[in-house]
Amino acid sequence: NNIYQRAQGDFRYSLARVRENGESIATSRGGRTTARKLVQRFQPVFDIFHRRIRRNIGVNSFSFSFNQAAVLIPVVAVLPAYLAHEIMLGGIMAILSAFGNIQQAFAYLVDNFTSNGNGYLSLTQWIAVTDRLDQFRVEGESHEGVEGESIHIERGRGNAIDVRNLRVALPNGHVLLRQLDLRVEPGERLLVTGPAGIGKSTFLRVLAGIWPYGSGEVYLPDASVCFIPQRAYLPEGKLGDAIAYPFHAIDRDEVEHWLEFCGLGRLRSHIDEYAAWDKQLSLGELQRIAFVRLFVTRARWNLLDEITSSLDEEMEERLYSKLVEMLPEATVVSIAHRSTLRRFHQRELHLTAERGQVPHATSIGAALERPRLHSGMA
Repeated sequence: NNIYQRAQGDFRYSLARVRENGESIATSRGGRTTARKLVQRFQPVFDIFHRRIRRNIGVNSFSFSFNQAAVLIPVVAVLPAYLAHEIMLGGIMAILSAFGNIQQAFAYLVDNFTSNGNGYLSLTQWIAVTDRLDQFRVEGESHEGVEGESIHIERGRGNAIDVRNLRVALPNGHVLLRQLDLRVEPGERLLVTGPAGIGKSTFLRVLAGIWPYGSGEVYLPDASVCFIPQRAYLPEGKLGDAIAYPFHAIDRDEVEHWLEFCGLGRLRSHIDEYAAWDKQLSLGELQRIAFVRLFVTRARWNLLDEITSSLDEEMEERLYSKLVEMLPEATVVSIAHRSTLRRFHQRELHLTAERGQVPHATSIGAALERPRLHSGMA
């Protein structure tokens, strides 16, 4: 049962991935290859199902024999005494009843070893489920920290983002950043740059309070933080609710205004329409939806992970200019590869993996005079 559930789960996961990437599979003419891989994924399900049938035949045969023997054994045992007139028919019935009670107690395992159609889990199913849950628990505990360490994240201590002696690692122990000290004051706009794969997005997850791997201390303000990844998450449902996620109350007129401003006027008539919007909209449209969410929610702390990577520079300038204008007192930490975003931020944290150099945060422009922040790099 355990192997059967795992094989079924792997097959359903493969089907879900094919459904999510159907367009890419079709455009690359990979239908036949994908179908063969799905058949290979289904083969273990097929094999395990037949193994379960053979096992059930044996178990059911034993159960049937056990229950029939429970009727015959007491009769055969007392029949000589009855024929010898040592006991009467009432005595036989009393013996049968007593034996039945004893047999019923011992029959619990037999009757509940496999599913008996009463709607409850059988013993084998229950054990398989608990085994899989225990595997999940063990896996979860194995990723609670790296080398027995974890980043200490505390909320509500001060009104700024304060990073001290931060070391960021992956779950396998590989170190991305080391000895990073940084403080982001309320109302600051910080740009995080660096080559691809150096750990910018992971560092942003640390600031969001959701990445424990590594060591050091991170103190976060006691306020809601709006974290928007490169591909914004839109839950299935009404478009208006998806835009306001995770908040609920929205102003319809305001949403329509910002949809028009962000070049998504065609969606104004679909605000109350139910759909899987993250599947219907392109990456560029999802990133513009992310700005609509920023304008509508007006969060004081915003962590933005390359949310203009699929936009042209003209649209990027239009949206960031409005963001700075609308939220002049909001804190914004952005990740970007384009230099065009530097003028919308006051400081830059540049991460580099070149030997002998260290990540550093420097002032951009003369609007903000702050000391240079240094940190070590793995």
